[in-house]
Amino acid sequence: MTNFKQEDTFEVTSLEKMKALSHPLRQRILASLRDQVPKTSQQLSLKIGEPRNKVHYHIQQLHKAGLLVITETKIKGNFTEKYYLPIANKIIYKLEEDSINDEMKHSELQMNEALLNEHKELYLQAIEDFFCQKSNSKPLLIGLNKELSKEQVLEFKKDIEALLEKWYQTDAKGNELNFWELAVMLYPINRN
Repeated sequence: MTNFKQEDTFEVTSLEKMKALSHPLRQRILASLRDQVPKTSQQLSLKIGEPRNKVHYHIQQLHKAGLLVITETKIKGNFTEKYYLPIANKIIYKLEEDSINDEMKHSELQMNEALLNEHKELYLQAIEDFFCQKSNSKPLLIGLNKELSKEQVLEFKKDIEALLEKWYQTDAKGNELNFWELAVMLYPINRN
């Protein structure tokens, strides 16, 4: 077992890492590891519901890009089991506006599409679980459509980031703990 200590935050600043994150299955792999329990490719395959060799390939791509780390290796007969975790609890995208080329724009669009699809699937599954009484926690969807100045948008972003950081630092308490997913989107609407 290695002495791996997961970083709090990891900033994606390269095209290589952005490309590694741009595949929907890779987003699902990372989402399946949010509980911070190391898993093998076999365990992830069962959790995600995709063939093991397919999941293994995408794990290798994330590992090669430095986004997944092997936390433990076990020998079982003729097989070596590798347990993986993301490099950090939070992976954020920090590309400088002036350094983004067409290839990076394409990768960022793919990555965002993969993230949105992952959040959509998780949200719809949570609603289905609630209505089928598999969960007693009703998901929440809130929308805001409002005119804001550039300064107000920057203030709103800071408020959201501060709120997320507060809850990220808060320890879970209580008996019935669930893993909750939160996605925040803020974007202008072109109304020509």
